[in-house]
Amino acid sequence: RAYLCRVMGDESDYAAAMLLGSREALPEDDTDAFRRVGVAHVLTISGFHVGVLAWLLLRVLGACRPGVRLGIMAAVLTVYCFLTGLSASVVRAALLLLLAQLGRILHRQVNGLWLWFSCYCATLLACPAQLTSAGFQLTYGAVLGLMTVTPAMERLWKPRRKGTKWIWRALCASIGAQTGVLLPMAWWFQKLPLLGTVLNLLVLPYASVLIVVYWAVLLLGWIP
Repeated sequence: RAYLCRVMGDESDYAAAMLLGSREALPEDDTDAFRRVGVAHVLTISGFHVGVLAWLLLRVLGACRPGVRLGIMAAVLTVYCFLTGLSASVVRAALLLLLAQLGRILHRQVNGLWLWFSCYCATLLACPAQLTSAGFQLTYGAVLGLMTVTPAMERLWKPRRKGTKWIWRALCASIGAQTGVLLPMAWWFQKLPLLGTVLNLLVLPYASVLIVVYWAVLLLGWIP
């Protein structure tokens, strides 16, 4: 966090929030604004942030052997889990990604629901008290929606144009994730994130680019 502040100055507040989950320096008005429009998850380390990091690792390690690539990814994601305080969302996403990669190396069919169930049970065995926490329910609810609602919606329409196809898939993913968290959101916060479903179409691609740039700054900041 101090390193980012030294390299980026005041702009490091959002970088620290989106890379490490450190939101102490963010203005309260900003976090409230993100929360009101349903996109506060961008500032909270979750499976989305882990997915961007895993995508970067796969691109950088593309020429490595599968076993070596899996080992390096496991080491990096383990360190990242500890850096972010072993939050349920980060541990879940890391387990899902590593199990999926292991399945591909072993030439096994990767079943998303089985992976979800395996990580669900593993995290509850490690800490059963998580079952009654808002973060745990939101995390696994969003992933369950992505694995069930999103594919069902994508089968309803098969656009041919690449741009239209991308927009439709992004909308399906946003609706799937929001569907998965409807009940936990209504229970814990007494509101439904309907506006966030539309805004995520713009916010998530922009946030992905920001996270990639922030990682580049963090890794290359030692260069004068």
